[in-house]
Amino acid sequence: MSLEQVETARQVIVQLSGEGHTDRRRVISCMGLLCIPDSIPWLIEMMAQPQYARVAGEAFYRITGLRLDQRPYEGDWPDGFEAGPNDDPDDDNVEMDEDENLPWPIQHEVAAWWEQNRSRFKSNTRYLLGFEL
Repeated sequence: MSLEQVETARQVIVQLSGEGHTDRRRVISCMGLLCIPDSIPWLIEMMAQPQYARVAGEAFYRITGLRLDQRPYEGDWPDGFEAGPNDDPDDDNVEMDEDENLPWPIQHEVAAWWEQNRSRFKSNTRYLLGFEL
């Protein structure tokens, strides 16, 4: 994939990430697959929303290589958050939690790591697990 193609894909994904987009989870995942660190501030922002936190953390990991399944980066399941099927017989949600095996990132710890390490990542350059492609 050429840098021009990557930039075009990034622009499309950024447009899709706007308010009201119904499949934000897929957009977040695409950001991780694109492997461009320019999206990291937005990914960190998405970590504040429980329904997107884990997939945003996974996208962050794909780009930076920072494992979020260890302290101080891994947090606990948020109070009151439900994902996947539950015990309510009237609830039509029978889909399994897509992010079941992903860690819960602690947003402020991830943001602090990014502030200290962002200079290692060049804009408009692709990275996979912290290594330049």
